Amino acid sequence: MGNFDEHLNAGKAAGLLAAVAAGFLVLDRGGGIGEIIIVASGVGGVLVVGSLLPDIDHQASKPRQAAGSLGALTVVGVLSSLSCLYRIASRCSADS
Repeated sequence: MGNFDEHLNAGKAAGLLAAVAAGFLVLDRGGGIGEIIIVASGVGGVLVVGSLLPDIDHQASKPRQAAGSLGALTVVGVLSSLSCLYRIASRCSADS
């Protein structure tokens, strides 16, 4: 099983590729630069954060140590941020 650095590097590579692909999809559907930035940032961010999830179950993992006792609050914050990004992107799409 990979360590933290391997997971992070894989997440960065996948996040970058997916962000570019998502940006082109938004552009293809007539989205503006603001929508492209929001969607690409959201997709890339989700993949980078998601790549670190396999490390959370181990007591000595860096994500778990960083979250500390605020782990649940961290998860709620990330999910809330993603929800806000989705709402902004949906609103921008509806205005187009």
